[in-house]
Amino acid sequence: MLTFVFFVNRDVIEENYLIIFKRIQCRRSHYIAAFLAALLIVVVQVFSKPEKTPVADEFIYLKITSDLITSGTYSDGPFAHNRDKIVSGRFFSPLYPGFLLLIAGMDENVSTAILCDDKRLKQNECSGNFQKIVAVQVFLAALSLLFIFIIAESLSSSFIVAWLAMCIAVATGEFGYFARTYLTENLAFFSFYGLLLFLVLGVMKHRAYLFLIAGLFAGFAILSRPSYAYLYYLLIPTLFVLLIWVKKLSPIQATKTAGMFAFGGIIVLAPWMIRNYMLFGDMAITRGYGEFILLQRLAYNSMSWPEWGVFFIWGLPDFGDGMSKMLFSQNLWERLDYYHKGVSTYYNIGNSSAWRNQLLPAAITNDQHLSHLIKTYILGDLFKHVMVTVPLALRGMWAGKYLALLGVAFAWPVGRLMMQKKHLTPYLLLLLPPLFMVGLHGFVSVNVVRYNVPMIAVYSVICAIFIRHLIYISPRLSSVALRLEGRLEPKRSK
Repeated sequence: MLTFVFFVNRDVIEENYLIIFKRIQCRRSHYIAAFLAALLIVVVQVFSKPEKTPVADEFIYLKITSDLITSGTYSDGPFAHNRDKIVSGRFFSPLYPGFLLLIAGMDENVSTAILCDDKRLKQNECSGNFQKIVAVQVFLAALSLLFIFIIAESLSSSFIVAWLAMCIAVATGEFGYFARTYLTENLAFFSFYGLLLFLVLGVMKHRAYLFLIAGLFAGFAILSRPSYAYLYYLLIPTLFVLLIWVKKLSPIQATKTAGMFAFGGIIVLAPWMIRNYMLFGDMAITRGYGEFILLQRLAYNSMSWPEWGVFFIWGLPDFGDGMSKMLFSQNLWERLDYYHKGVSTYYNIGNSSAWRNQLLPAAITNDQHLSHLIKTYILGDLFKHVMVTVPLALRGMWAGKYLALLGVAFAWPVGRLMMQKKHLTPYLLLLLPPLFMVGLHGFVSVNVVRYNVPMIAVYSVICAIFIRHLIYISPRLSSVALRLEGRLEPKRSK
């Protein structure tokens, strides 16, 4: 009898292991196929267009990299006080120039192009090219889309949802667009998608090493865009509370797990912070860029309350500015634009030297600039600053345009579905980081939409889950979907 039970149980165990093995193989096949499909689409999006000539902010990172190549010194690039001599700086975060330096070291064409001066670059007179940079950025974009695929599959347990989410994300064109640019967003967004993925997986699988990897991605994100540091500070106590309250871990276990996330960030950030301490006497990641951005933002606090009301409509994706022009007189919307002929927009004002001199008198030293702006113009007029932050935050969250509108509309019903599947906590962890950054960017910057492109990951997953739910409401469509999912998933042997 015992022998019979043993062999029956062994057969059951072997069958279950076979199912798990098949599912792992199936998942791996989907991941490979998704990456290759994403790579192909982004390649078409990028290389179907002529090579892009650097413009505007792109010259900043190219100049810093040029200084690294010629002198081995990380400088402030075009923002250096003394441009006649290359000196150490930290006005900008270091990861993207370091990335460019790494590629330049492997490809002489890239190095030649970077060393070419701005005027010749603009006129396409340089002998080198940036193709290797674009190729690597295409690869990172495809990996980012794979991260979105895995997030969607993990939350929904459906490959249909995963494919839908990735297709929706790549259809926005944003991944191909940024892969053609020479901006820090290429690394910042890749790191942010990695952070989202491993936060979701960490909570779902209860593995501390996944939080360590999430911390590593957080560190890379901070070295790409320093504002992510505030998200890092927020996530450490948030994870601690969620692990105790939702996952029912002991305080010691929660401390260890949240500590793994914190440690991951420290591993990445420590070398740069030590470098800054040795050169400048403190461990601040950057210095100077904060007040530069905040000066731009504070100009918007000058808007009138009627302009503030119009700003909610003006900031809507695609049609908001046109609707504002139809509904309101010109004096209520003309200064809300970034640039408007013959008008000093709030963005123009924030970038003017007159505005800087007005808010930062000469008597205030450089080290006191940021604290002076915060104490005098934020805390000193906190109500107006917070109120203006609301439409600025809303303007910045419409990444993906109409996709964003659908994502916001479906967020609540999808949350209810996640609650039913007992996946509410990872769903909220998917939402929290990009939403926090939307609010933070509205509070401290002019919050252009490109700052919040990672919201596309959230919107794509939400819309994909909602579409699948609609399909299963219809009996005819649900039968087709079930057959399709039956082909996508490994079958249980009879």
